[in-house]
Amino acid sequence: MNGQQKPQAPEPAAATGALAAPERPGAGAGAGSVDPVRGLMERHRGLCERAVDPLEIAVGLEADGLTDRSAARFRHRDVFSLAEELYARSPAPESERGPESRHEHPPDRTRTAPGAGRRTRGRWRAAGLLLPGALCTATVLALSLPQPGSSAPGVVAALGVTAVLLSLVYVLRGAALSVLAVSAATVLLCYALYGDALLRAALAGGPDAFPEIASRCVPLTLAWSVAAALGFARWFALRARWRLAESESLSAFAASVRPLLALAVLGFAAAVGLLWQLTHGLLGHRPAGAEWSAVTALGLLLFVALLLCAHGFGRVAGRVLATAAALELLALTLVFAARLPGLEPLGTPVELPATAYGEAAVPALICLVVATGALIRAGRLLTGACAHRRAWPG
Repeated sequence: MNGQQKPQAPEPAAATGALAAPERPGAGAGAGSVDPVRGLMERHRGLCERAVDPLEIAVGLEADGLTDRSAARFRHRDVFSLAEELYARSPAPESERGPESRHEHPPDRTRTAPGAGRRTRGRWRAAGLLLPGALCTATVLALSLPQPGSSAPGVVAALGVTAVLLSLVYVLRGAALSVLAVSAATVLLCYALYGDALLRAALAGGPDAFPEIASRCVPLTLAWSVAAALGFARWFALRARWRLAESESLSAFAASVRPLLALAVLGFAAAVGLLWQLTHGLLGHRPAGAEWSAVTALGLLLFVALLLCAHGFGRVAGRVLATAAALELLALTLVFAARLPGLEPLGTPVELPATAYGEAAVPALICLVVATGALIRAGRLLTGACAHRRAWPG
């Protein structure tokens, strides 16, 4: 595409759409003509001057609401083609862009080999991903040993939980988690630890005491799955940025990213299933199908929420997790409300799956339904170029 492209025919200012800024006096081919691309370039002058390749301009235009259909008003087939002309006509000096940025397909700077110091930091970050699983395993093994006093198990559990939480704060420090997402995830994790036992006691007429953790395999699997989640999330983010550098249009980029998202989700689900088997083998327990379904569904929900948060959609992730947490608390509320006279039918939707498949079937069904909806939403949000404006955090 020629950077000095001239409009082939005059076009009224009203036909340029809402995204085109008014033409400056004296600009254009003549007194009665308007250059719609120049008007758009004036509106996004800062973006065009700072951009090092046309892709950055395409991302900014998409974030501003311009689509391929809108690009047709500027005599271009798509947003990427329009961004190329804006880049070519930008007044930024060559010294700021560099000669390599004029290639038809700009080089992928994410593939350049990092220095020795960066490789060392990468190894430490990779080792840090294992901290939640390692600390949770150490806590579970310590609790299985004979304790010298009656208060010792409580102290060991408190120290272990604190250590695991601090490690989670460390490994998730760059994921841009929203307050709502963190709060809702905390409720979901508490239900995963105590919800099944509480629901079982509620259906039996209780509870008479504070419920115990149904299975120590649940926290172990979830703690180790943090490393798998961050690993697959980083894999998706890096390859999506590579595809962004290689794509010739935003629609082609979206089509190439959808399989990456599906592979990341399927890979994480397989990792959770493998971790579930390994933790049961470590503790010598017999795996339960309903509990595996609940842990896998919860893991998938949290993984999709992590992807949304890391790519700038923390509010969406928070609403998704809050919906799942509210539904799980509603299930418990319905069981207790069914004890009131005349309200017995309220507990039927919870009693039927719990009686047929076990108490873990209730959170499994809730998390699976919400995770499916979240994945559909993520398939629309994470395939846009504006979701990959920055590299994976950390």
